Amino acid sequence: MDTSPYKWSVWLRVAAYLAVAVTAVGIASLADRPVAEYSIRHLSDQGELYNMLRMAGYLPLWIVIAIAFAMIDAPLGWRGLRSRGALLLTSVVVSGAAAEVLKMLVRRERPVPPFTEYVFRPWQQDTFSSSGLGWPSSHSAVAFAAVWVLCRLHPRASLMWILIGVGCAVSRLARNDHFLSDVVGGAIVAYGVVMMLAPRREPAP
Repeated sequence: MDTSPYKWSVWLRVAAYLAVAVTAVGIASLADRPVAEYSIRHLSDQGELYNMLRMAGYLPLWIVIAIAFAMIDAPLGWRGLRSRGALLLTSVVVSGAAAEVLKMLVRRERPVPPFTEYVFRPWQQDTFSSSGLGWPSSHSAVAFAAVWVLCRLHPRASLMWILIGVGCAVSRLARNDHFLSDVVGGAIVAYGVVMMLAPRREPAP
């Protein structure tokens, strides 16, 4: 059995991640109903602002940005091509896919008034379709995957990156497309993916 300090460090990080994840989703779940009721009264229609924030969870947008990073870093050779662009591209794709798979496993449907209880889809109904399912939010997973990667690559702008992710999460609440715990779950899934793909990523110069 490998008991090296590095292995212990990895296991401690995983345990801390799981503890924080369970706690965060639990707390968010307690707020699901009041947040959903508030959203349906006050955040039902945000126009262009809604559209802008929602785009942060649009996978093709980050694919284009990842390609742009790869083009910028191309003069560095193969190392450049597989650095920022590859990390961003891999993170958003894997996070989005992981969220879709988890939706089909958890099978919790999106909010439906009066928000008194969660509704779970039977296994025999649309077994391999994530349409209409809520936990975790795939838009939030994609947006926060990009956020966590950009925070590691360019930490000086971390506040801006995080605001982009939070804005996307709010847009998913605005029309009751998701519960609060759905978007928190998406952010947590994304962090786990980025933690696995870039555990010791150094900031970009």
